[in-house]
Amino acid sequence: MKILIFSPFSAIWTHAFPEASIADALIQEGNEVLYVHCDRIFSEYCVAMSAHGLNHFSDKSEKQAVCDKCNELRDGLNTRFRFASRTIESYLTSKDNTTIDDIINSLSYQSFESYNLNDIPIGKIALYDVLLHYKKSDLNFSEKEWASYRINFKNTLYSYFASSNIIEREKPDRILIYNTLYSVNQALKVLGNQKGIPVYFLHAGENLSNRLSTMIVSLNSTFDYRRELISKWNQFKNSTCTEVEANSVKNHFLTLFQGKHFLAYSSAVQSTISIREFFKISPEKKVIVATMSSYDERFAGESIGELRKSNSLIFDSQIEWISELIKYFNNNPQLFLIIRVHPREFPNKRDGVRSKHSLELEKIFKEIPVNTAINWPTDNLSIYDLAKETDLFLNAWSSVGEEMSLFGIPVLIYSPELILYPADINYVAESKADYFEKLNLALNDGLNFENTKKAFRWYALKLYKSVFKISDEFHYHEDFSLRKGGFFKKLKTRFILKKSEFNGMVSRIFRRKYFHYSYDLSSYRRMNDSKEISLLIRNKYSSKLDLYRKVDLEENEHEEIEIRRTMNKILSALFNLPFEKEKSLYKFWTKNSEGRQS
Repeated sequence: MKILIFSPFSAIWTHAFPEASIADALIQEGNEVLYVHCDRIFSEYCVAMSAHGLNHFSDKSEKQAVCDKCNELRDGLNTRFRFASRTIESYLTSKDNTTIDDIINSLSYQSFESYNLNDIPIGKIALYDVLLHYKKSDLNFSEKEWASYRINFKNTLYSYFASSNIIEREKPDRILIYNTLYSVNQALKVLGNQKGIPVYFLHAGENLSNRLSTMIVSLNSTFDYRRELISKWNQFKNSTCTEVEANSVKNHFLTLFQGKHFLAYSSAVQSTISIREFFKISPEKKVIVATMSSYDERFAGESIGELRKSNSLIFDSQIEWISELIKYFNNNPQLFLIIRVHPREFPNKRDGVRSKHSLELEKIFKEIPVNTAINWPTDNLSIYDLAKETDLFLNAWSSVGEEMSLFGIPVLIYSPELILYPADINYVAESKADYFEKLNLALNDGLNFENTKKAFRWYALKLYKSVFKISDEFHYHEDFSLRKGGFFKKLKTRFILKKSEFNGMVSRIFRRKYFHYSYDLSSYRRMNDSKEISLLIRNKYSSKLDLYRKVDLEENEHEEIEIRRTMNKILSALFNLPFEKEKSLYKFWTKNSEGRQS
């Protein structure tokens, strides 16, 4: 079986090295692998430059430095693994380059979105990176945004023409790409789909405590993968959570609590915070938190056709939803509403852009009732500090809906077709009238251990069952505790550095990442899951879940005891001051740790 791996961004080492591990595993199983790399064709701007903190208008010398690093790492991988490889440029003819220049010169602002080549929507595909970069929820571009789009459009054309020639010349049986959503990757993915070639996307796992040590291998895209997990939920939801899986869930949440990871938008937990004191909420009022979502990621996915637009939502927009909530709470003074604006709407750890939607929100927040408060990102409140004293969460389509269920807290949603987790772990409303009826029902039901059990089983599926193990060590690139910690953590750091020095390639100044790539290359060990990965791809399976048989699913007769024990460990990280033991979440779990179910 001939497998094409399209890998234009070697400068993102945390993508490139695990990707190479997968390639090596496939070769060991007898597959023919061809690597296709970049050799500065995207030098105006690319995803790797974005990952290194540059923008479309950064200095040319800074962009050049990223290209230099990209080629260095590309060559290091090819030397270490002896991959058969070619460059994207080698597949472009002079005629292709002339055609690309002509298309760019004639590109019109009025018609760019509808630009197609042989039924491939190039204009839409080129939108994705730009919409995310500027946090756009519409296609009205400023002059600066338009200039950025033209760069991305040109890159997408390069990818399209090269990919067409690659497929025609190489005739691959399968295509593998790390994150097919990036525009230049999406062009090949859509072409592959059009030609009937199965395209697999690779991505780090979703467990933040070890995500770089695991890999998702699944058909088409991240969104298809999540839909695949949800479609398999009924098959797996009655499978008990094992001790290993529960421990995986625990480690993920402990990493979230730290608030340091760039994928964790919430602030770190602050045990000295009382939400009731912060928002001046009287003791007799029940606390409800409405968690909003960012529009740009959803809009970008919809714009390229990876996410389906919904025409049957109870509320047409989040602004309508919040407006209706404000009216309802104005008439129910016994309740208190906290509206939590999504941190991504504002400058954060990943970027420095503010969304247009956040400006629109400020208008409706000018007049709110006394039993309503706005939780802005500048408050630096952790969602987990809110969880300690919240009776009910109202969710748009944020991942908060799955997270809060794990604590046993009821969650109500109005948008089951928008969320990327199973709707049945939450309360689901079917109309506006039903929404407010379900709000009262969920409040009356209160915290429940069954919510926790369902959430644990879902997280076991998402964080553990559906990923392949790459390495036990590679996660050190994101392990903040290696820089700050006790004696043994520091000793491990020192060992890694020394091992790199012994290989003669260590750099004294580590740029962006903490260790030199030579350590990964010299300490590499082949994957144990190579047969399973090859079998998945050869048989055109959708994901790792297709490899499971019923007999493979371990039954844990002590599941409830295991979950309670794990929750006690999770909660010990949340509640470490005496005064916090009066908070509602602590009281609920104190009862459940004694084996009593509420």
